[in-house]
Amino acid sequence: MLEIDKYTYRVTWSEEDKEFVGLCAELPSLSWLATMAEKALKGIRSMVQKCVDDMAQNSHAELMLRCLVYAEVDTAISLCPSRQRAWAT
Repeated sequence: MLEIDKYTYRVTWSEEDKEFVGLCAELPSLSWLATMAEKALKGIRSMVQKCVDDMAQNSHAELMLRCLVYAEVDTAISLCPSRQRAWAT
């Protein structure tokens, strides 16, 4: 399993951008726009990999640990829709 497989991804349609948006719940500042859903998912996964690599090279271990903890407990957490929207933006 790749380290980035531990993160939670979501692809949704953006009416504003008229494209699909790839999102990562644990890194809400990242997003990836693409004309196809599959490309949005591939793009956000690639961006998360670059971000994780950058954090590792720059000794942001605490932030990486928090992201992975959220990823590992994600299936046990049920968020209300308003909280899900907050995480996705």
